[in-house]
Amino acid sequence: MAGSEYVFGRKHLQLNAHEKKKASAVIEKSGGKDAKEAGTDDSKSASGDLNDAVFGAQLLDNLELSDVRFKHCTFVNISFKDANVLRCTFLNCVFVACYFHRASVENCIFTACRFIDSDLHKIKFFACTLNYIQFRGCYLRFKEIATQLPKEQNNVMLMCRNLAAEAAAAGDNYEASQYRKQEIAAHELDLWRTVIGYDQHYKDHHDSFERIAALWQVAISKLNGILFGYAESVSILVRNFLIASLALFPVWYYALREQFTPIASGSSPSTLPPTSAPIGFWDCFTYSLDRVVPGGSLSTIKPTTASMAAIVAATESIFAVVLAGLIVTYTFRWSSRK
Repeated sequence: MAGSEYVFGRKHLQLNAHEKKKASAVIEKSGGKDAKEAGTDDSKSASGDLNDAVFGAQLLDNLELSDVRFKHCTFVNISFKDANVLRCTFLNCVFVACYFHRASVENCIFTACRFIDSDLHKIKFFACTLNYIQFRGCYLRFKEIATQLPKEQNNVMLMCRNLAAEAAAAGDNYEASQYRKQEIAAHELDLWRTVIGYDQHYKDHHDSFERIAALWQVAISKLNGILFGYAESVSILVRNFLIASLALFPVWYYALREQFTPIASGSSPSTLPPTSAPIGFWDCFTYSLDRVVPGGSLSTIKPTTASMAAIVAATESIFAVVLAGLIVTYTFRWSSRK
């Protein structure tokens, strides 16, 4: 085998001459051959670090790797299929076109690392720390990383925004939606912690005006979720559309029925005779349907000019247009990914 080799148990990573000194630091920990057998005569280091190394084009299926610290290392076109990585640290490392199918990663720390065009399908993380990780041309399924997200909410937002974009680019709209929802939840939690001064960090970095602004932002965000489902759930959009059109606004109109005027067939206002029946709930219900159905003509009442009923009617029309637009957008986005 050309060049030197870095031994991980029964598996090997080739090194060039410049990397020989870097390899000896971890050979003893990996349970493989000693430094001389691995192709290097350099003395071992007790630190267990491997810095500035480049590994490429290796099949390391079923690799057993533990208690190694990698710093500023690059892994290119390496298969880690069914590998078990335990208690390792990766600082500022890059993984390019690597294969992690069914790999198990436990009690490891990844800081400022990048995964580029790698296969991360069915990789499993257990009790890991992931800080400032970036993905390009690949993504993790949400369920595989949900319990491993960073503690800092701004870090969660950055990671989820990145993964949502990569999942969407890959056509996986469901996973992209999961990450967008998590990003929103992290943003709201970060805002709320700002409002209450969650810890000394929030107290030191946000004054009273910023806390008031954060309270307003979190209120608007929560309202967006209640009314529009953050435009991520078509079921919430349809539900709210039906509740508003069939129940909420008809009841509101009925409460303001004194501000409505009956109209005859066509659109000409008329005056009810003294013996005529008063405006009932059905009249209000049909009027609400006319506000949300284009060209609707079921109603036989109309609000008086410049009344509260007229303002409510305009509000319903705007609300219906916004909800219908979101439903159409969501449906188009969903169908375009199929």
